[in-house]
Amino acid sequence: MVSGTPTTVGEYYVTFRFIEWNDEAGEELGGYISVRYIVNDSYTHTIKYYGNGGTGTMADTVVRDANSGNTNVSLSPCGFTYNGYRFVGWLVGNNTYQPSQTVPVPANGSVNAFAQWEQITYTHTIAYDPNGGTGTMNNTVVTDTNNGNSLVTLSSNGFTREGYRFGGWDIGGTIYQPSQSISVGPNE
Repeated sequence: MVSGTPTTVGEYYVTFRFIEWNDEAGEELGGYISVRYIVNDSYTHTIKYYGNGGTGTMADTVVRDANSGNTNVSLSPCGFTYNGYRFVGWLVGNNTYQPSQTVPVPANGSVNAFAQWEQITYTHTIAYDPNGGTGTMNNTVVTDTNNGNSLVTLSSNGFTREGYRFGGWDIGGTIYQPSQSISVGPNE
C-alpha cells in the first residue's frame, strides 16, 4: 500500500499538480491530474456487551474498516444497572478494562465484554457519649450491604460518673439498655 493511501472504506480523490510534463511529441505541458481511490474491502470488528447479573440492554460497538487483522476498539460506558452493586469494569478474556480503553478485535469477528460488579457495603456506627462521665468506649460499627437501616446492638456502659448510676443510652429521647438492638441508618 502506498504511503498516504486511504484505508477507511469509501471513495477518495487525490489531485497532483505537475510542474513539467512532456507529451509524446516532446512538448512541455503543465497541469493537474486526479487519482481516484476506492477502498472496497470492508471488515467489521464488534464488541458484544453482557450485563453479568445487571439489567438493561446495550448496543454492540461495531467498527467498520479496511483492516483485515485486529483493530483496537474502544469499550463503551456501562449501560447496565445492578441494584446494590457498582460497576468496576469490563472483563474481556482474562483482563478487566475500563470504559474508553481499547481491546483488539479481529476482522469480521467479535469479543465479549462482561460487566464486572462489586457489592456496595455500608457502615452503620453508634458513637457513645459519656454525658459528663469519664472513660472511653469504642464505637459500635456494623458493615453490611443494607443501604437502609440495620439493627445494631448497643454495648455495655464503659463510662463512670461519681454520684450517678448508669440508667441507659438516651437516643432521641428514648432510653435503651445495653444489649438492646436499635435501627441505625448507613454512616450515621
